[in-house]
Amino acid sequence: KDNACPKPDEKKLLAEEKAKQPNIPMAMPEQYMWVIGNLPAYQQRVDCWYFIRTYQEKHLDYHRALTDFMEVIDCLRDSEMLTALLGIILATGNYLNGGTNRGQADGFDLETLGKLESVKDVVGKDIRSFMFEIFFFKLYDKAAQLVEELEPMLRNVTRRLSKDSDGTEKLNKQTRVAFEDFDICVRLLSEEFEKMNETMTMILQYFEDPADQFKLRMPGEFERAKSNINGLVALKDRVKASYGELLGWFKISGMKSADFCVIWDNFFIPPDLIINKDVAMKQNYLVPTFCQGKPPSVEDLMVLWDFKQPDEIKKTEKKRRKRDPEARKRRQERREKDNPDTTAPKAEGGDLDGGKAAGKEPPSATDSRPPPDKELPGKGKPGKGTSKGKAVDAVDQSMEEAPALKAKPMMPNAPGKGKGKAMPSGKGKGKSELVAAAEAAARAVKEAAMPS
Repeated sequence: KDNACPKPDEKKLLAEEKAKQPNIPMAMPEQYMWVIGNLPAYQQRVDCWYFIRTYQEKHLDYHRALTDFMEVIDCLRDSEMLTALLGIILATGNYLNGGTNRGQADGFDLETLGKLESVKDVVGKDIRSFMFEIFFFKLYDKAAQLVEELEPMLRNVTRRLSKDSDGTEKLNKQTRVAFEDFDICVRLLSEEFEKMNETMTMILQYFEDPADQFKLRMPGEFERAKSNINGLVALKDRVKASYGELLGWFKISGMKSADFCVIWDNFFIPPDLIINKDVAMKQNYLVPTFCQGKPPSVEDLMVLWDFKQPDEIKKTEKKRRKRDPEARKRRQERREKDNPDTTAPKAEGGDLDGGKAAGKEPPSATDSRPPPDKELPGKGKPGKGTSKGKAVDAVDQSMEEAPALKAKPMMPNAPGKGKGKAMPSGKGKGKSELVAAAEAAARAVKEAAMPS
């Protein structure tokens, strides 16, 4: 758009040359510059058309990214088996700290997941290996379901094995969608629209020709753009509120979404477990499984944690867990409401109807995952109760001297423990369910710790 219109000095020079030699015909480039340069507000016209013809690609990219990140939020918020794993972590810490003032904790900070690697046994395995051994073997069905539930989050982190300038191998992790980045992008797109809409409104007063195509079409184009961009801003606000609510469930005052996702990914897929494997194992199994954008299965994680060998895994088709068809129907209704198809306009400038293209091209599959904007009736969301409070906060300790688990009440007004931080209304599990999960995890930990 910067080179489509003649600059003021170019237009002035062209007019002077035409006045000097009025009988000499212009070449095609000069003719183009002369016609375009004599249109009223020609540069502003081009700017407005350029915005209308390019904003929709940004709109689709941003909408896709936000809906993908909303899936990351939902997979944690709606997970049925996350409490089972967190219960094992909590029960393990309480068991190791039994008989001390560090035990009997009701929860732990999320950052603790990144500190567990410092607690090792005599052969060098960290405490996560012990926890996952219990989870994968004693609670295999729950583990398989959890890995499937957390697929959006594990898919949101890309992993790449590379070498630095010294030849040292390292595993680089990067979040595919970081909410803060797209929060800025949506805000900039909204500001650009406001600026161009003001320009369009201002230059319309200079057009006297009632048949001017800009005057006839541009107001309608900007109305549709306004509807689409306002919908995108509303989606961004919902995602931001949902992410803040998720952090509140984990009792986190503030954390960047990239750090949040990497904490979980490092817990399930530690970089050193890939880097320290032999070359053949990395090339033939680990890199194709964990570094090529495919979500891992529970069997893949068992190979990563040295509980199985690759040839022990049966090459069977992955069976997805059946979900409530009514819930799927409700999500589809919200999808149709929240995600209007704003495919690119036709080359001849066909009108867009309410944000939907006149063409027949279907939306891509990734565009069909909008964030739910309300709770499903009759199904309260499981609170992340086992991750509240303080725990494992020491570094470089042995498993015999486990990090402290500070006793902090998980539920508000727990009997005999004073007041704790209240869970969001209607979102947490009942105390009896949390207690049952913690007791079951404690039993599994004790059984695993018993000498054979």
